[in-house]
Amino acid sequence: MMNYYGGDIGCDRGLIRDVAKSNCGKDWETIDFGHDKYKEFSLIAQERMYAMDFLLSLDHDRFGTLRDHIHNSYCLGTDLYPKTLSDAYRIASNYRPDAYTNSEANGGGKVSSGKKNG
Repeated sequence: MMNYYGGDIGCDRGLIRDVAKSNCGKDWETIDFGHDKYKEFSLIAQERMYAMDFLLSLDHDRFGTLRDHIHNSYCLGTDLYPKTLSDAYRIASNYRPDAYTNSEANGGGKVSSGKKNG
């Protein structure tokens, strides 16, 4: 829908320059709109935006701990953020939430012992 109205996701110059920095090393500052690799880096940035949009749109109750883990890892120096939409989907579909998370899906964080009362 954004493209229909003339918008373009992932076209932020800062994001594109970040992609260029991680792909070009010391020459990243030379990447600008007229550079031959600008379009390539723009597409990589766009794919990263799709991945982040997908990750942020996931149900908070089920995937909140996943997002927190990814964020906390990044703060500690390990970038676990998905780089592509396929990676984001794979991470979400294989994610196993902690048995002790506080969500309605598992009874408010209480783990059943398997025994029935009575």
